[in-house]
Amino acid sequence: APTFVSMFLSYMIVAWLVMDLIVDAQPWYAPRYFIPLGGMIIGNSMNAISIAVERLLSDLRTKKQEVELYLTLGADRKQASQSIFTKAVKAGMVPSINSLMGVGVVFIPGMMTGQIIAGSDPLLAVKYQLVVMFMLVGSTALGSVLVVSWIRSKCFDEEDRLVV
Repeated sequence: APTFVSMFLSYMIVAWLVMDLIVDAQPWYAPRYFIPLGGMIIGNSMNAISIAVERLLSDLRTKKQEVELYLTLGADRKQASQSIFTKAVKAGMVPSINSLMGVGVVFIPGMMTGQIIAGSDPLLAVKYQLVVMFMLVGSTALGSVLVVSWIRSKCFDEEDRLVV
């Protein structure tokens, strides 16, 4: 449930923002825009969420004694697992950030290439590609934060004891 809900929320929020505010599609859920952009958002969000969850759970298991030490010293669940939370979110965002670093220098992404081959203005193609790249980073960031927050809360009981 946390994975599905966080992926769905990040997908809908980012899709609505891009479709309504940037692309100005009428209606904002117009299939000719919504399906291709939505597919890109979902694909990248799934990767980010799965990496972030895996990192969170593995670090909570390997650093269980450290987290329990923080808890015995009076920290709450958020304080005790803050460094693990941060690392998990960063790990989920690594693929999106890496793809941002190479855009236009190392490779020319598919959407931009397709628009240029179809005869579109190259500057317009670059602008749309930038929107797509920032859209993907935004959705992976939002999805990673949501899922890691939710699953982290499930890893502790009502008395702030680690149960992973």
